Amino acid sequence: MSSMLRLRCVTCQNVKPEAEFYERAGSALGRKRECIPCYKLREQNNRFLKLYGLTTKQYFQKLEDQGSICANEECKLPLTGGNGTHLDHDHETGVNREFLCRSCNVAEGHLNSSPEIAMGLIDYMRKHNGKKQEG
Repeated sequence: MSSMLRLRCVTCQNVKPEAEFYERAGSALGRKRECIPCYKLREQNNRFLKLYGLTTKQYFQKLEDQGSICANEECKLPLTGGNGTHLDHDHETGVNREFLCRSCNVAEGHLNSSPEIAMGLIDYMRKHNGKKQEG
């Protein structure tokens, strides 16, 4: 019976079984030197920094501060599961705003962040919703 190789993660410094490290061809040990959880956290951190200019910790703190619900006062969907979580931002300045669910974020984007277009659409919906079309 062969013993399982154990490796020390270069990030967290914990010694773990080799199965907790991604395989890496060409490496002396055949594994990456960073454990899977540390690797995933680093990749997530890189993604949040690139997309939002926030660390993973800052991103999740901002989400928690918002109560993990959509910032649209009329929506208030929880930002978990299939609702998606989107950190809305100003496309001109790049400044982060608040978290929206997928539907509200897509709608806001299609409205080009224009309150005037949104109000026009609201007026349109009020005019036509609940009325049968003639014709």
